[in-house]
Amino acid sequence: MSHRDPELISKRFPESWSIPSIELIDDPREGKFGQTYIANVAGERSPFVDEQSNPNLLQDLLEKKRKLPRIQFSYGQRKVNETSVCEYQFLKLSRFNAKNNAKGVSTTFFEFIPAELSKEFVDKEMKIVDLTTKIAMLDENKLKAVARVSGAISKVEDFDVQSAKYKLIMRVKKVEGQRVLEELLADTMLEYRFDIHDAMDSGVLMWSRQNPNLLVWKAGGTVCTVPAGTQDKVRYAAQYLYNNGFDTLTTIRKMLGRITVDEAVEETQSTDLADWVKSASKEAIVEKILEWNKDNPDFAFLKFKGPYMYFEDIKLTKDNTSRGREGATEYLLESEKTFEDVYKVWTKYVL
Repeated sequence: MSHRDPELISKRFPESWSIPSIELIDDPREGKFGQTYIANVAGERSPFVDEQSNPNLLQDLLEKKRKLPRIQFSYGQRKVNETSVCEYQFLKLSRFNAKNNAKGVSTTFFEFIPAELSKEFVDKEMKIVDLTTKIAMLDENKLKAVARVSGAISKVEDFDVQSAKYKLIMRVKKVEGQRVLEELLADTMLEYRFDIHDAMDSGVLMWSRQNPNLLVWKAGGTVCTVPAGTQDKVRYAAQYLYNNGFDTLTTIRKMLGRITVDEAVEETQSTDLADWVKSASKEAIVEKILEWNKDNPDFAFLKFKGPYMYFEDIKLTKDNTSRGREGATEYLLESEKTFEDVYKVWTKYVL
């Protein structure tokens, strides 16, 4: 017998814990109704008081003519000899036995049955072995996704193959870790959940400081709104974008270098802009960049600071002499370096 919870077997227990040797319980005997007393009395064969040899036991206890010693558990355990039939049966019927689910009892014990617990132990260990094998067999990309989405690593840049495997294997030793890993391995949204985590780690996406349920581009513009109280916001965002904004997911993957421009075009079936950029003149591209904000207000790349136009933090002017859109156009056509810097950022976001 042990009063330890089987699920918390490593928990520390008091040096001594005891239960009374007499209890009033619901009568479990066939044909009997109501309640009856059971008592652990040495030398008796039955724990039921009305079946024991002393008909005056209850009266003797009440008048304190006799006292039954409490049943002691030492460091969570009590061994019961085979000859102690009354004690064994008493413990099986006790309100403190976890299997009896008695109301109002906070601390309980359970019976240690080697065959049952051995099977339970083997099943648990085999599950750990199975999940450990699955972790070991993951390719690097899947391992990285599982490690980041599960929280085993806090940033993608912290990823290391051996370290990630170690952290995941340590997690599956616990029931909650097993549940999380099984859910992730079966999740069809894992790749997209990882993309969003990676984009936030890389500074492409962020949760709005004004509204923590708003996923936004760092450059400006809303990606999606997550309902208040959502437990896993990234998971919701991935599912939402998959269903309602796959082009946005593709843009994120393009910016993270997951896919090329041609692959992005193939995934979205939107060939116009990508094909146009490949063949357009520099003048036409500059005009398209400067028109982009008007056509796509969610992408706030361009802004004015006084009379000067900025693309993100790139000032589109030459020695403060050229102003407004006309000056920005002139400067982009004249400065090859500035054009390349602006073009690189713009295409990363929009293609």
